[in-house]
Amino acid sequence: MRRRGRRLGSVDSTLERMMQARILTLLIAAVTGCCLPAQDLVTVSLVAGPPIKGRFAGVSEDGALQIQTRGESLATVPQDKIVTAVFSEVLTPAQRGAARIHMVSGDAFVGAIEGGDFDEIALATQAAGSFRVFLDHVSMVVLLDHRKSAADLPASVAGADSDELFLRRGDRLDRLPGEMQRLERAGVVFDSAAGEGRLFSFLKDSVVAVRLAETDPYKEPDALLCVARFKDGTRMTGSLSRGESGQMALKLTVGPTVMLDADFLASLEFKSSTFMFLSDADPVAYTEVPYLEGGPKYGLKRDEGFRRGDKLIIGDKVFRKGLGIHARAACTYALDGRFDALRAEVGVDPVTRNRSVPGSVRVRVTVDGEDIWKSPLMLAGEAPVPIYLKGLGGKARLTLEVVFGDSRGTGARAVFGDAMVLKE
Repeated sequence: MRRRGRRLGSVDSTLERMMQARILTLLIAAVTGCCLPAQDLVTVSLVAGPPIKGRFAGVSEDGALQIQTRGESLATVPQDKIVTAVFSEVLTPAQRGAARIHMVSGDAFVGAIEGGDFDEIALATQAAGSFRVFLDHVSMVVLLDHRKSAADLPASVAGADSDELFLRRGDRLDRLPGEMQRLERAGVVFDSAAGEGRLFSFLKDSVVAVRLAETDPYKEPDALLCVARFKDGTRMTGSLSRGESGQMALKLTVGPTVMLDADFLASLEFKSSTFMFLSDADPVAYTEVPYLEGGPKYGLKRDEGFRRGDKLIIGDKVFRKGLGIHARAACTYALDGRFDALRAEVGVDPVTRNRSVPGSVRVRVTVDGEDIWKSPLMLAGEAPVPIYLKGLGGKARLTLEVVFGDSRGTGARAVFGDAMVLKE
């Protein structure tokens, strides 16, 4: 752990401004007669059975989600039976001056930096109020007012033993190695390797990001976990329970216990030993052969579309989870006898749906080298084809293979929406 410095004062000021904005929104709605969005409406997808739709009623004492259904009955759903609970499809931009704190766990917290010291960062967030995180758990801090510049950051160097400060100087992006001393509301205090021990303060107007030196590798707990995603892009992973005040409480895998604000929730995703999203697993093998020799390779897309910022889409249906595989490719996962079935919705990315020859592919699924499913010719713009394939029990390897259709290399982009393996 880094050397502990003095603690800072209250972080209530930003939260107070957030609450004032929320109250103002409610007053405007009351005066104008406008209806506010139904923030508590939720669709719960289950490991087995049809989805449950209704109003979110809270978390029970044993941690189950409670849903008030249309018939006014209260459905209590244990977490290990839930795949996702989707609250809102509408994303909201982060407030001006906000930062995104990237964690070693893969989480990211969006909020206002209220201060910090050599050990910690103090944050004020819409998602979960105010809390502190240890710098040893932080991999990078990005100032979102400079998010376009942050897209140009060079790749990190494995095993780097110093922090890196990235500054925007006109059209130039400067990189300074050294050691971050602390984050402040106004900027960053940094000990540059070229500064001969002198500390320098850099204002937020010029700071793009700070990348912190690697610490010990993160190992995810082997437990039932909840991934909470918020409208501003915040992602938090931890154990979900009922807090003392009845709110949802999340004990972060790297961080404190925080109280979640359901008004800002986009979704809850659960990680359980009874199922696994393929996009959350690393394939043991991935091969891709372009249509033309020397042509571009697109790589495996996990929970994102084929172009930066795109989502996974089949027809008109958008998927939060899933895989994108461009023909001609094969992707193999280790099963090790842990799962019994594969569930997914399969189709083609719709970007070429209006062309004279829309993008097309054929898909094959094999288990230990034996075919368990072959698709017909699949075209861009068609609705997804749901599959539920048994016969995985006791098997070692699952392979998804995508080959070219009539469009050859154009638009040959298969999507496996919500692809998961599960125990029956």
